[in-house]
Amino acid sequence: MMNRMLVCIVLLSLVLAGCAPSLKSKTIIIPETGDSGSSPAASEAIELSAIYKLSENGNILGWQSKDELLGTIWKTSRSRSLDRIDYKHNSYETWINLEGSTEIQGLSPDGSFAVSSVQADRKETMKLLRLTGSQPVEIGELSTEAIRVSMLTWSNNSRYAAYSEQKTGQAGRAIAVYDTAANKMKEYPTPDWNVLAVKISNDGSSALLVRSSGRQYSLVYGKLDETGFASLYEHDIAGDFGTFDFMNDDQVMLVGSSGALIVFDRRNNTTSVVTEQIGSFRLSPDRKMIVYSRGRDSLYVAKVQGNSLLNEKEVYKGIVPFQLEWSPDNKKIVLNGNKAYEPRPVASAQVVVTDPLILELK
Repeated sequence: MMNRMLVCIVLLSLVLAGCAPSLKSKTIIIPETGDSGSSPAASEAIELSAIYKLSENGNILGWQSKDELLGTIWKTSRSRSLDRIDYKHNSYETWINLEGSTEIQGLSPDGSFAVSSVQADRKETMKLLRLTGSQPVEIGELSTEAIRVSMLTWSNNSRYAAYSEQKTGQAGRAIAVYDTAANKMKEYPTPDWNVLAVKISNDGSSALLVRSSGRQYSLVYGKLDETGFASLYEHDIAGDFGTFDFMNDDQVMLVGSSGALIVFDRRNNTTSVVTEQIGSFRLSPDRKMIVYSRGRDSLYVAKVQGNSLLNEKEVYKGIVPFQLEWSPDNKKIVLNGNKAYEPRPVASAQVVVTDPLILELK
């Protein structure tokens, strides 16, 4: 009886997928248990319960809720929109129609905010979009006197949005940080580095910067105060994205240039090697789980306990990831990437068409 039911569900999902105009969802494995809303206990084994494949003409930004994604979708060859996507039921809802020069720079981890960027008249205007329906709020305007030189990123608690900017003349470089609670933008001067990425701690008192020199990358951990950014720790890393994060306001996790997964604790100034041969990783919102690539195309999930990983489980093989996004309930992961034999797409302002996977854990 159960097998007949599963066959019917699979056939129904295929029929529904064929009716969708642009976004198609195919269930590879049918889940048999519901979401609990929290990470598994340390003693529980990690199990993959379902895989969904999205075939869409656009870009997945992240999770707006535990069951919905947010993405920029091409409706036609000339029109795009910001859509809410229900990946299980193969449905999507247009929230905003995007003008030709409008880009969405980032979705906050809790799905409450997104930031739009509009290029016009040699200026870039950035607006905070509150996904609860409030009017957009302008958070920054950049021109030839101040140019944004990194992507906008969010603190893990979705309070601070930040990016690096280059100013002309003697002003130099700075980190621009917008506080959504205070509704204020503040700038922190930085050394004259080529900064590719920046992330602010949950308490707003420290930041992670990725600086580059030629083909070498390093992560700089430092404090923020009225005088600007002051470095506390620096370590070579393997790349600019997906290789660092705050575990909490005092600990940082990073992938070193040799592929070692490292934890730095500023309270006692110690560095610990957790495991080896890591490509990129992403910590779950509750910081109790981690998804990471090992080798070229193997994806693993494990539990984080102190400076150790427990119950490591391979959950997918065959894709080199360049996007890993946990859902707010710590149960689902967006996996976006290339086949192992394909080159990574060249970064550009245009949307890269991919086929993301949604991995569900029991």
